[in-house]
Amino acid sequence: MLVSTLLRHARSAGIVRIHGTAYSTNKAMIDLARKLGFAVISVPSDATILELALSLACDECAPLKG
Repeated sequence: MLVSTLLRHARSAGIVRIHGTAYSTNKAMIDLARKLGFAVISVPSDATILELALSLACDECAPLKG
């Protein structure tokens, strides 16, 4: 719920993209990121890290939950 609230505030403040990283073994974080609509992207140079990215600029995007 906290992350959803932060993302809604970021969108309303005009932030257009959120980036983050997670350990590839952190299943709970990866599952949460996917549930919130983040793309989960492999980092070719480091198999232990995943990049998380979410566009907040899309007018047609589903509203963020929370």
